[in-house]
Amino acid sequence: MRRDSNTFMTTLFFAALQLCACDGDKASDAACSKHEDCKESERCWKSQCVDVGKSKSQSEAEQIAQQEKQRQEQEQRREAELVAKAQAQAEAEAALQKMLSWDYWKRDLDMGGTVATARVLSQNEVSFDFPYQGVQRGALMLREHSEYGKDVILSVGRGQFLCGFRGCRVEVRFDDGESFKVRANQAADHSTEMIFLSNYSKLKKLISKSTTMRVKADFYQEGSRVFEFNVSGFDPDKMK
Repeated sequence: MRRDSNTFMTTLFFAALQLCACDGDKASDAACSKHEDCKESERCWKSQCVDVGKSKSQSEAEQIAQQEKQRQEQEQRREAELVAKAQAQAEAEAALQKMLSWDYWKRDLDMGGTVATARVLSQNEVSFDFPYQGVQRGALMLREHSEYGKDVILSVGRGQFLCGFRGCRVEVRFDDGESFKVRANQAADHSTEMIFLSNYSKLKKLISKSTTMRVKADFYQEGSRVFEFNVSGFDPDKMK
């Protein structure tokens, strides 16, 4: 009785081994031929494995492709933003340089004669206290007027030059040369935002062959301020 039990257990053991062999990758048709259920199970198992593996691979590939697409889109947006920023900066710089370059103007006077001007703004900005607060630039103008003569005019939008009815002096320097004093006078209407520099011919000649002109002037309750002008490119023929 004990022997029959052992035989039965052995039979079951080998049957289980055969079934396991059927489920493995190396299962033979001969081993599975006696077990149709095993063969069907094997086909189903292998099909499921292939489908699951294929689905997983496709999902990973799609995820990688999506991530790469997003990365490329982000990179394109960053590049577009950089290009737009660089373009805006270039346009702003060009507009500023145009504003700081020479501006020429000429017209006929109603009573005969002409007036011609060449005007340039300072490269630097100044700021005064109340009531003239706010950032502003100085302006340098060469004016040739049939009635009033020829003048070099230094002006600001807001402020008070310290230059009374007796006149004043400003300090001028061209490029790296020595500075020198130039006499100046207030406007005939006593406005304090501009002064008229003397020695027009000398200043015009120096402006024509220089790159930088600096003018130091005194202001009421503001001390001395220096204005730096880029005078390169001045064309005196445009005032004729």
